[in-house]
Amino acid sequence: EVAYTGKKDREDGLTSEHYGSLLDVWNIWFRDYYESEINRVIIRSEDLLFRPEETLKEVCDCVGGEWLAKEGQKFGVLKTVPTAGKNDPKHNLQISTREQALEKYSSRERRVGSMSSIDLTYTEERLDAELMELFGYDIVGGPI
Repeated sequence: EVAYTGKKDREDGLTSEHYGSLLDVWNIWFRDYYESEINRVIIRSEDLLFRPEETLKEVCDCVGGEWLAKEGQKFGVLKTVPTAGKNDPKHNLQISTREQALEKYSSRERRVGSMSSIDLTYTEERLDAELMELFGYDIVGGPI
């Protein structure tokens, strides 16, 4: 069971809701966000990882900005920048650089290889298939 604090309907402004799993939280959070009437931009982290310049150009266009980088100019944001806390033993980070993330997440085997058949079946049964399709995901971690 997962406790999630989000919607504002208590005196202190927040309420805790309980869900059966993190997948349930993901489904509800993104379904609510997707169906919301507010203006929003949904950016997948893997788009920033695999297509950063194209993704940021689209965001810039969406918000009425002007893309200032020149064609062929090296996109400087792509370098790995160390952050505080990365070496903290409390953080069990297995990916520490962009290069390592690219290596791991560009491989279906590396993304889902540690998942058991029970994990994969549970995922297939519980994830919102419509949201997965809308966001361009294969329900069991297929190609990006």
